[in-house]
Amino acid sequence: DATDCDVTLGPAVVVGILYVGHRNTPAIAPAHRVRVRGGQLGQVLVDPGSTDVVLAGVVINNAVVAPFARANTAIYLIGDRTGVGPVVERFAVVDSIVRVLPTVPNGTGDTDGAAYLGQGARDVFFANDNLVTGGNRNAWGFLVGGGKNLLLVDLVARVSTDKLVRLEDAAVDYVWITGGTWMREATATSGG
Repeated sequence: DATDCDVTLGPAVVVGILYVGHRNTPAIAPAHRVRVRGGQLGQVLVDPGSTDVVLAGVVINNAVVAPFARANTAIYLIGDRTGVGPVVERFAVVDSIVRVLPTVPNGTGDTDGAAYLGQGARDVFFANDNLVTGGNRNAWGFLVGGGKNLLLVDLVARVSTDKLVRLEDAAVDYVWITGGTWMREATATSGG
């Protein structure tokens, strides 16, 4: 139920999981107009119905938690891919660093992962960020599961395995990518 919050974290502050729009119970409590600056975050989750969330100058790095507890996705905007239910709206990451190290394989093998996974999210903006994924079976940069208006501006993105940007699962309306440096590591699956 957070509204109009401005949180500034020092560079030594480490938060294992930043969960926006959720209570310390199974209950969703959408947040509105929340800005987080600075600090080191292991993972960011945002519940559907949350709006106007900005991360500025943060480091999202799953290595700040123990290997067995690492999340395979750095930023996860939870929502309804069908476009019927609530989704995250107006979300931004600017002037930040995102690092995703490999996670421990589960019982059926290696896990997938991404720097960003958005389910039906609308009006998402990334600018002047540095993103690196590595090691998981599918280590996407951006995995877009439906939504509208994704803007990726002046990013440095390096993906170790699979796609830099992947659109899947549901209709995606308007993706704009401009500027920056986009790299895909040479791996057995990348084709060189």
